[in-house]
Amino acid sequence: MADEIIVGVSLGVVKGALVNRYINQCSATMNGTHMESKVQDIGSATHEILSLGTDFANMGWIYLKNTDTTNDVSFGLDNTGTFLPLINLKAGEGCVVRLITKNVYAKSSAGTVQLIFCAFED
Repeated sequence: MADEIIVGVSLGVVKGALVNRYINQCSATMNGTHMESKVQDIGSATHEILSLGTDFANMGWIYLKNTDTTNDVSFGLDNTGTFLPLINLKAGEGCVVRLITKNVYAKSSAGTVQLIFCAFED
């Protein structure tokens, strides 16, 4: 079977004379057999790795949702103990991205936030 993964993204702005919308949908074949879906507590004291299963061999798509009502959560890489943030989700925001590594780290801006994520092997 092909095209088991379906990804839809839309982004728009309407502010005065600024009006623009982007809509994209694509599909991908899931060659792997693993999926991980969970809620993980992300703290602010230090960055921590997302708890993806050890069975993941071929990273694919991941959905990230910051469920906190106040605090941001950032995602990035670890460079010998230093957190390098690449993506930030404000309170209540979510996103879908394709990963090339399962070594993704997260850190809250304050307190502990609950992060929902769902990852699929490619």
